[in-house]
Amino acid sequence: MQYEDYAFDNHKIDFKQMKDDLKAKQGVSYGFGFAVMLLTAIPFINLIVMPICCVIMLTEPLILILALTLIAGAAALQSLLGFGLGVIATPILVLIYPAFIPAPILLLGLGLSLLSALNNKKNIQISRISITLCGRFR
Repeated sequence: MQYEDYAFDNHKIDFKQMKDDLKAKQGVSYGFGFAVMLLTAIPFINLIVMPICCVIMLTEPLILILALTLIAGAAALQSLLGFGLGVIATPILVLIYPAFIPAPILLLGLGLSLLSALNNKKNIQISRISITLCGRFR
């Protein structure tokens, strides 16, 4: 109930109506709560579970599927061309649902960059990028 309360409050649905709705879908409610509980027990995953759950509960399933499809396509484009996730996905995600910006897109961009770096780690020359990295973190 705690994870779903934010979404119900956003739609200005009172507590009694929320209880009735959740009681009608007990299996889904318990399943969602149990899945969240298990994910919060995993180190590092627990840092992103709560924001993701809030976004999932706030959106309609069709909007979530559309956003995930868009992000997957933009990530594929970025892995091929070197850009795409921020340039293509961000403006469209703002139109679909503004809560998807900026944190989710930044986390996905960071993850995609780290995966690309791990995939090409033998080609990375630390001596050439050390000055750039010092300026980046300064």
